[in-house]
Amino acid sequence: MPEPEAEPEAVQESLDEQLRLARDLTYADTAFAELFSIWGQAFDARNGEACVQAESFGLSCLSQRGSFASLRQLDRPAILTLTDSAGDTHDVVLTALNGQVAELTIAGVPVAHPVADVSELWFGEFLLLWKPETTESLVPGINDPGVVWLRQSLADI
Repeated sequence: MPEPEAEPEAVQESLDEQLRLARDLTYADTAFAELFSIWGQAFDARNGEACVQAESFGLSCLSQRGSFASLRQLDRPAILTLTDSAGDTHDVVLTALNGQVAELTIAGVPVAHPVADVSELWFGEFLLLWKPETTESLVPGINDPGVVWLRQSLADI
């Protein structure tokens, strides 16, 4: 009896190919909708700037340049701006870093790629949402749980 033929392995497109295929869907509003959803909130581009909307939900935005080490330290989902081989930029959501694998959402579709592959298309620009422990301004002499939280957070870093 002949042995059954082996099933061909599913070939996953490279990250660059996936970005180019989704080029009409990888804009900031789509990424913000995904990021807000992770925080259990709805984003509506018609309601103004994303960070202003985030504040209305008690969230804050952090937009900066960094590395995967800094993203691991911050431990929050983030919008990454990736640049494909054609020079087009794409906003995707980094949902998790598991070892050397980055879990991303590209236009609502979850994918996983080696961190090294993502690094080739990422120049360090990211934006994340976080929930501050206090909304009060911290000034010298204030007695607030936010001070304890801030001290602990800085000690952790």
